[in-house]
Amino acid sequence: MKGSLLKADPIEVDWSMDAETVEEHLITPTSVGSWTDWSPKAESLHSISRDRLISQGKNPRWLGEGIREELDGKTVYSDNPDYDREWMRRLYHGCRRTEPDIEWRNYLDLPGIRNLSREHLARLEGEARALTGPAHRAGPDVRHRILLLRLARREMEEANEE
Repeated sequence: MKGSLLKADPIEVDWSMDAETVEEHLITPTSVGSWTDWSPKAESLHSISRDRLISQGKNPRWLGEGIREELDGKTVYSDNPDYDREWMRRLYHGCRRTEPDIEWRNYLDLPGIRNLSREHLARLEGEARALTGPAHRAGPDVRHRILLLRLARREMEEANEE
């Protein structure tokens, strides 16, 4: 989940349930009256303009229902669980809905990743990022984590075969 600044409003949310497809959604700020903050710095960082959010973004209430259907009662792995939990809270608060019950965990806790050395993880992170696109966009970040896990598991399997 990405936002324009932690003091501002959510701008996109993406997730994957099956490691094959990624749900990608921009969030329009127009249907939540209190969502008026905008940061040119964040626009530059995420490469998403406010006009694009308004024209292509989904209604946060609709997204909130979809997120609840997909993620309620699930564990969600993130590169920054506290940060993403806060964005999710802001999304649900903004659309006056109760948050889904999500267990937030760091992706570094995933089997296949948790035992990697710092150097090994950095190498795999670089390989995955080169194939998945720029950071600071939710879709590429989700794809990056999926590919990182695949690379780590492949290397683990190859090491077990030797």
